[in-house]
Amino acid sequence: MLTAHQVIHAYTIGIFPMADPDTNDISWYEPKKRGVIFLDEANIPKTVNKELKSSKYCLEVKKNFKATIEACAERKETWISPEIIEVFCAMFDMGYAYSFEVW
Repeated sequence: MLTAHQVIHAYTIGIFPMADPDTNDISWYEPKKRGVIFLDEANIPKTVNKELKSSKYCLEVKKNFKATIEACAERKETWISPEIIEVFCAMFDMGYAYSFEVW
């Protein structure tokens, strides 16, 4: 059984869990290259920025973490299993996971 503490420790050494989309078995991955987006340096295209600033959308942080991660899992193939959701929700409750949401 995967725990929040295991995942937090794994992240500190550069590995992360993913569930097999067919079996939901958890495996650990250590990518050779990692991507980092520095938010203060991100280039948001003018058209996207204009849309985000329109009244059609509301940007939220941590408004509904569980619903957000569940929605991310609603795909034909996903690494986000029910166990991953449970562990990440525990990490959220501990203050280690966040959601950035567009409503």
